[in-house]
Parts: sequence; C-alpha cells; structure tokens
Amino acid sequence: GHGFALSYRMGRGSSGGLPLGVSNPPGLHPDPKQPEDLADKLGLALQLTNILGDVREDLQGGRVYLPQETLAAIVTRAKALGKPVGAIAISPAKAVKLLPCMQGLDYLFLNEAEAEALTGERPHDPSHWPSLLGDIGLSGGVLTRGQRELIAFANGQCVALQPANISDVADVTGAGDSLAAGVIAALLRGSPLAEAVRQGAAAAAL
Repeated sequence: GHGFALSYRMGRGSSGGLPLGVSNPPGLHPDPKQPEDLADKLGLALQLTNILGDVREDLQGGRVYLPQETLAAIVTRAKALGKPVGAIAISPAKAVKLLPCMQGLDYLFLNEAEAEALTGERPHDPSHWPSLLGDIGLSGGVLTRGQRELIAFANGQCVALQPANISDVADVTGAGDSLAAGVIAALLRGSPLAEAVRQGAAAAAL
C-alpha cells in the first residue's frame, strides 16, 4: 500500500493524476493536503481494479503470483507455529509449484490432471493415487475425479466417496473451494476423514 501511495505522490500517472484533478476542484477543500490524500486513495483503488482485471488472463496463461520460495516459506512458518496447512492445486501448472513444500502440507485438494502433473503418472486403478502422491511426500489429500468416486487419504486411511449425481448444474464456479472448505472445517471440528469428506462433497453440491 505504501509503495503504491508513494508512486502516486512522486509521479502520478493516469491513475493518480486524474483522481487529483477530480478530487481538487477550486475551493472544495480548505486543507491543501486533503485532495492529495484522496487522489492517492482513489488512484490506488483504480490501480488495484486494473490488476484484478488481469487475474483471469494470468490464470489462463499459467502465471503464478507467488514464487516457490514464498510458498515454501509460508508452509515452513505455519508448521513452526503448529498450524495445519492445506492447499488447492488450482491447475497442473500451479500444482507443480507446490512440490518443494509437499512434505509440509497436511492436505492438498486436486484433480487427476493435477495429480498426474505432480507424479508423472495416471494409474488405471484410482486406489493407487494415495501411494503415488505419498511417494512425492504428500501425507493427506482429496482427489476429485469429476462425477466418479473421489479419493481422500490421510494418516494411513483411505476413503472413496461417490459424489451426488446432479443432472441440472447451473454453475460449477467455487465447487472445489466449497469442497475444501467443508472438509477442512469438519476436520478441525474433530470429524473423522470419511465424515469430513461427506460434508465437503455436500457443500460442493450446493
């Protein structure tokens, strides 16, 4: 935030100079610094809006905002504080960014394409996924397979669950996030893995 504000005070490109003119008509502000502060805030808002507009394009291009070193540092810090760590793979390109910190993850939510990117394999028998993912250091995860059984594993347990067959799907946006949120919330409440997965699947189907 301070870096953006400084750039508007020092340079004021189109996002900073325009707000200054809009927020400082003659006689409106008795305090000469007030319009400058307003311009900073409005310019920052415009710049952040512009950045958000690029998120979809970056996602489609496989660009990742956080480098591997930052992701690994976040996981290391969380483990040092005794906090559980979960992650959502998002895409095959982003999944491989998690490889350096795989052993620090308690749960990873991913699909088969992302699991294949991580392991270099796609088994004919889905029950082999926990073993393959364990070989790269992952101790727990939930692997979705579209309308087929999802596979969840942790602490030597393995659970398979057939998702609800929903014929009239309006929008799948957020389904994966809801699955992860439901599973993690149930686990934090002390629910066993099978029950946590059921709750996550129910949340994803809403």
